[in-house]
Amino acid sequence: MYDNINDTYESAVMILSTTNDAEAEKYILSELKSGHDTPQLHAYLSKVYLRTEREKQALEEALKAVNMKPDYAYGIARAAYAYLFLNDEKNACKYGLKALKLCKDNYIIIRILISLFNSCGMEKERDMLIKRIEKIHADTPDFYYTKACIYFYINDIESAIENMHIADDKGYCDKYGLNLQLADLYFITGDYKHSLKHAQKAVNIYDKDYEAYYLLAKIYVALNQNGNVIKFLKKCIDLGHQDDIIYGGMALAAYNMKRYHKALEYVNQALIFNKDDANNSFMKCQILTDMEKHEAALEACKKAIEANSSVSEFYTKCSYLYTNLKDYNKALKYANIAIAVNPDDSYAYYLKGFVLSRFGQYTPAIESFKRVIQMDPTDPENFEDICECYALVENYKKLLEYANTGLMLNKDNPVLLYYKAQALTMLGEAKKAVVIFKKVIEIDSANVCNFVAAAYCYSQIGMWHECLEYSNQAIFLDRNNAEAFYLKGCALQNLNKPAEAKKMFEKADALTSV
Repeated sequence: MYDNINDTYESAVMILSTTNDAEAEKYILSELKSGHDTPQLHAYLSKVYLRTEREKQALEEALKAVNMKPDYAYGIARAAYAYLFLNDEKNACKYGLKALKLCKDNYIIIRILISLFNSCGMEKERDMLIKRIEKIHADTPDFYYTKACIYFYINDIESAIENMHIADDKGYCDKYGLNLQLADLYFITGDYKHSLKHAQKAVNIYDKDYEAYYLLAKIYVALNQNGNVIKFLKKCIDLGHQDDIIYGGMALAAYNMKRYHKALEYVNQALIFNKDDANNSFMKCQILTDMEKHEAALEACKKAIEANSSVSEFYTKCSYLYTNLKDYNKALKYANIAIAVNPDDSYAYYLKGFVLSRFGQYTPAIESFKRVIQMDPTDPENFEDICECYALVENYKKLLEYANTGLMLNKDNPVLLYYKAQALTMLGEAKKAVVIFKKVIEIDSANVCNFVAAAYCYSQIGMWHECLEYSNQAIFLDRNNAEAFYLKGCALQNLNKPAEAKKMFEKADALTSV
């Protein structure tokens, strides 16, 4: 975990093999206090501070090392790296170039500088050092570990894994750090089996580092094992590491398990750590939406927008929630904002079309639904709403065209089959339509509208026994369906049962007037 910088300090191996930052820090500080005040120790301490996110202290220690030994390449490199983490790129480059002149063939320092130059966009210097490292043939475990890290920096993950295994075979002393690195590398490649294997090895070696448990949680996220995600994130908390990311991860895992109350508890804890986190505010919105607490969900969604106003999904969610609350003016407003933020947000166009259709503005609604289909012509469900609009404006030729196109994607879509049959009925092809209505009923036998439509279709071709049969089935499903009673009345009248027909018409009139 710590750098073997090939100096003569006799305790370097101890620091190198230490798997705990706190232990390393305690040891170095005790050495300094006892009078072993060397530039090497300050450089080591700089790295410990940087690993524990104390960037200013890391820089102070690195500069102490440089002040004690102005040509100390490793100390200069550590100062450069500290400046980088403090977002002082000018001094990072300055110290990096100075270390470059002094580092010779010290591969540990070369590793630091390659990472530095890569971050600063100094490709010429980075590539020069990569060529230099390839010419070095130090057959030691540290060397192969260092090469693995360098390959990681330049995104050659396969070579990084190969060299990490060579380092392991040759006896690299920090087995914990090596296995953790291998777990991370395999995770990047999507090889979760090997990633999990090495992460578990790391924990078996040393179980007091939250990073290993956090990586395990990430692996189980990828494996969709949400219970284990929560288990290992709780381990991070037990080790004293808790923040909005940890609790947000637990909230997402609980949400995926449909444990909404737990998810809400975790996400609220995450927002205590960072009340302005857009993602966790939106997660809270998602949880509350699924709990059908739409007003509270809307409030959370607006918090997400306050934190980040550039995400169209936040606006579409607001639009969706306003449609559930029947506030269509605001639903339309937020759908339009989502489109302005992201003109390629197909769901925003869907919501806009949905709201416009509720306003009876079918022509602009159709245009919105056309945009949805343009963006995703492979989803048959995208054809359902435009068909509804064409049916409402009684454009049955277009209705048939879009229903047929959607059915090419899914021949058993009951909604599109229904609209195709409706279009054929109204275009005078009721005999073809009744065949399709039978298929619709086979697929969706619980929908009263299918039986009513079939009964109407049979009425158009004078098949009154069939009309009576299907209207009766519709009434069985819904005793308050006025159209079903009306069609039954028509069937009975045409079957020479005027008295019974009269009762059905009266029932239909009564239901219509309610």
